Amino acid sequence: MKVKKITKGTDIDIFEEIASLHKESLKRTIASTLSNSRLAKVYSYMVEKEILQIITAEEGSRVVGSLSYKKSSRKTSMSNLIFLIYKSVPGFVRHPLVWFVELYFKIGLYKGIKSKLNIVTLFIDVDYQNKKIGQLLVDYIISEYKNDITVDTRSNNKTALNFYKKNQFVIVNENVKNTVLKRS
Repeated sequence: MKVKKITKGTDIDIFEEIASLHKESLKRTIASTLSNSRLAKVYSYMVEKEILQIITAEEGSRVVGSLSYKKSSRKTSMSNLIFLIYKSVPGFVRHPLVWFVELYFKIGLYKGIKSKLNIVTLFIDVDYQNKKIGQLLVDYIISEYKNDITVDTRSNNKTALNFYKKNQFVIVNENVKNTVLKRS
């Protein structure tokens, strides 16, 4: 098993694997409303423009896990935001309720919470869960950034909450749908 950092030059097939795995793992999220190819293009664009960084866990040539993160110092330009909205419109049109619910519960979730890095997504192929792959990806981030890392997960996802707590993250905010944790 190897951890690989995704770069600008990464083949689109890898982004499609990540998108497919994302949609299989995290259902009823904004990203899951997009087609695999559209989500792959969004990921590729975000990596190219350094909006988001991605690391993967790979078994042979197969992506079996992925962690995406954003450095707090990186601001998204208006042109990048417009492109991302444009790419997201079909998902909003097909699944407006998912968008409204997700945005409603995300707004204000990080208010007053500062960090140098935010883990945006962490997902593992169902066939590879409980095999320390999530730990491998989080260890990579912790070894590089140490502390001042935030993440959010579903409030009812006890497995994820316990996983982050085991890695010295503490709850700093929550609502009925999401919980924010921070490693200080």
